[in-house]
Parts: sequence; C-alpha cells; structure tokens
Amino acid sequence: MKDYIVEEVREAGAKLAEACGYNIHAFADMLRKHQKETNWPTVSINQVKKSKQKRTEVL
Repeated sequence: MKDYIVEEVREAGAKLAEACGYNIHAFADMLRKHQKETNWPTVSINQVKKSKQKRTEVL
C-alpha cells in the first residue's frame, strides 16, 4: 500500500537536499536564512530557562 503523504514529504525532502548540495551545513544555513526572512517567533533555551526561573520565584 502506498502512502501518498509520506511520498510527498520524501519528495519535498529530496528537493531541499538537492538544493543544498546534500550538505547538512548548507541546509541549516538555508533554514536560518528563511527563519530571519519570515520573522517567525522562535524559542531559545535561554528564554525557557528565564521563564522557568520566573515561575519558581513567584511560588
């Protein structure tokens, strides 16, 4: 049985890998660039730590 969703995801992944020359570092750079361009909110480990610290101070 063919799973068309899995097939579509794999095709998209293959296109991205090819676009980056099958280089994981180039792929990560592309993702960072896209993230900056789209200005989507992100969470860093420092933000999580600060949030946890604030919650424990309140208690």
